[in-house]
Amino acid sequence: MLGIWYAAHPFVTNERTALLLRARVDDFIGLVRELYAAANRGDEEAIGSIRQRMADSIDGIVDAARNDARPADTVAHGPRRGGTDT
Repeated sequence: MLGIWYAAHPFVTNERTALLLRARVDDFIGLVRELYAAANRGDEEAIGSIRQRMADSIDGIVDAARNDARPADTVAHGPRRGGTDT
């Protein structure tokens, strides 16, 4: 049974990647929680404020995705062999 995990290693790892993106998404999830709490309180002013903060955070998420992105040929299998990594 353990052998399957070794075979799957390139695809299933414990390695953390896209750290900036993960942080931005975690922040967005925090905003979702705030939004839900404000909605439960019926606090329309807070809902409007949180909505704006959520909209603003989308730009940060997109920028983080671009910053953390890796070339497509290195994502699943590591760097290309026999060439340079650019």
